Amino acid sequence: MKLFLSSILVLLSSCGMLTGSSRKIKKDQTYAIHFDQSGWIKIDPHGSDYAFSNQKGDFLFSNSFCQEFQDSSLDKLALKSLHSLDKFKIIKAQNEKYKDRESYIMSGKGMIDGVLTEIIIRNYRRDHCYYDFFLITPAITSELNETFNKFVDSIKFK
Repeated sequence: MKLFLSSILVLLSSCGMLTGSSRKIKKDQTYAIHFDQSGWIKIDPHGSDYAFSNQKGDFLFSNSFCQEFQDSSLDKLALKSLHSLDKFKIIKAQNEKYKDRESYIMSGKGMIDGVLTEIIIRNYRRDHCYYDFFLITPAITSELNETFNKFVDSIKFK
């Protein structure tokens, strides 16, 4: 489980590595996640802003990158975030409104450390910051999809 979590964290930090710079990425300090769902616990985010997991091996993550990724389209950024997955295949992707702004939501599957994994990513921009929110699971269910939506809906901007 620790190795799998480490692999996920490398995946999620990959967007920060795309800047081609060793400078520290500025995180957004003006948002908070008040996610309280039975069976989910807050875990060490290891470089992400927020991270949660459950005993089934599902993970939720939130990342922010301020003053970064302002020129690329949201769909391209979502794909770049997942570039380290082997055999990644998009299941569904679309633009939709989130908090009165454009967002991009994509689900797909690929291999992390040889394990077939399904992912939902929603990304979004606000006030010169780029955000991505992830669900990473062995298999997306309608219950997990609902949990992901509750996670994203729990985000509050100051």
